[in-house]
Amino acid sequence: MIRVRRTSWVSVGVFLFQALSPAQAATVWYQGPVQLVYPMNDGSFAIGVPNILPVCSGSGSGSYLYVTPGQNGVTMDGVKSMLATVLTAFSQGKTISLAYDDSTAYCYVNRLLIQ
Repeated sequence: MIRVRRTSWVSVGVFLFQALSPAQAATVWYQGPVQLVYPMNDGSFAIGVPNILPVCSGSGSGSYLYVTPGQNGVTMDGVKSMLATVLTAFSQGKTISLAYDDSTAYCYVNRLLIQ
């Protein structure tokens, strides 16, 4: 006996939505020094790193990675924690590792740590 699986319209809709959606974010890791920390008036901040990240926005000798509430799963409390962490690393000259989304020029950071 041959069984035929019926596909619901919901399944077809989900498939089409995924197929037609923009590319999914790719998480990339950066490990290295922090050149600057630039807090902004909306609570977000930028992390300046050496210009080795070709997809991230930058000018001169650096690239910028952004920590922004509501982007890449980061909450306002997460922004505050990451700002404290990156300022500690910067003030002590420590290396950081951070994960960011390379699908936009803003390279939104998702998590980071001091090494």
